[in-house]
Amino acid sequence: MPDPIPDVRSGYVRQAHRPILYLSGAMHGSKERPDDRDMASAVARLYAKTLWLYGYAVFTPHGNTDFMFGSGLYSEPFMELDLAVIETLAECIFMLPGWEKSDGCAEELTAARSKGIKELYSLQEAYEWLSRTV
Repeated sequence: MPDPIPDVRSGYVRQAHRPILYLSGAMHGSKERPDDRDMASAVARLYAKTLWLYGYAVFTPHGNTDFMFGSGLYSEPFMELDLAVIETLAECIFMLPGWEKSDGCAEELTAARSKGIKELYSLQEAYEWLSRTV
């Protein structure tokens, strides 16, 4: 792993390279449990923060669309953007717990597999992979 570059202004340690990680997780609540959407966003933020602190540059679709729920906009344009990020920028994909329940996550994983990028399923796995690749 290359020597980190200290950033005294923020207290964070900057790295010469932060792998771009796409964070995939279910986003929509069900009719029975509409609050699941809020919980999913909170979980995604927690994982994203942890992965940033590990040393990844994290793209979080939840954060990109949180403010749009209830706006009447449909999800297709967002999925198009998400798939473009996976196909052009992402170096790895992290599948949040419960991703199996989401058709969108399955589509994102298929895109990642077609590109051949690393799949990560736990924080420990993400930490270990990063320490071997950077």
